[in-house]
Amino acid sequence: MRKGGGDRTPLGSFLVWLVMRRQVAWFALLALVALSSLASTACSFGDGEEKSAPSAPLATTTASGPPPEVFVRTCETSVYGTLDDPAWRKHSIIAGPLVFYSADQYSEQPASLFATIPGKDDSYAGQKLLVLVRRGAVATVVVPESIRSDAALLYNPAAWNDRNAYRIEDGESAVTFKACKKRETAPVGGPPNAMTQFNGGFVVASARCVRLEVLVRGEERTIPVTLSFGKGHCA
Repeated sequence: MRKGGGDRTPLGSFLVWLVMRRQVAWFALLALVALSSLASTACSFGDGEEKSAPSAPLATTTASGPPPEVFVRTCETSVYGTLDDPAWRKHSIIAGPLVFYSADQYSEQPASLFATIPGKDDSYAGQKLLVLVRRGAVATVVVPESIRSDAALLYNPAAWNDRNAYRIEDGESAVTFKACKKRETAPVGGPPNAMTQFNGGFVVASARCVRLEVLVRGEERTIPVTLSFGKGHCA
């Protein structure tokens, strides 16, 4: 048997081997725990992404069914003029932040004003009607599907003509009016807090009561309104 610090007995060598084997097993166990933790974290992150994925936007609907294609008027396409009728509220139809200014002007007009234009069986005269919208508001006027063959909006300046002769299909079934922001000066001038004005009108096939729907951004309700074109008071 050799002498010195490096000599080991068989029993000593066995003990050293056993300790080393336990250390290797311990490190292996720690590595396995760490990998399991990372895998768990990765799975949790993936689940979180799936749960937070944005949902598809909801389609806007009206009481009369799916909305038609909408034409949009903005502050940049607004007009301005002095509204000098002190009793304008009495003669207008108000739907939340939107006003059909002096809308009763057509209620007592003769039926001939809304008849077809002589020589043009499918064309009618446009009836001007100013729309006012409260600053900062956005409102959409919709012609119900049931009357879209008899009435339409005329608030797209590109569709206007000098003859003032329109077919129903020349108009719009829905128009969104976006008022100027509060304390913003409109491109056409006017007081910074005045209601935003939009010029345009209607085309109707003969004298009738025209029932419309007004939707206001930020509100869930639909506001029904009725305009009279040669029909007096519409119930």
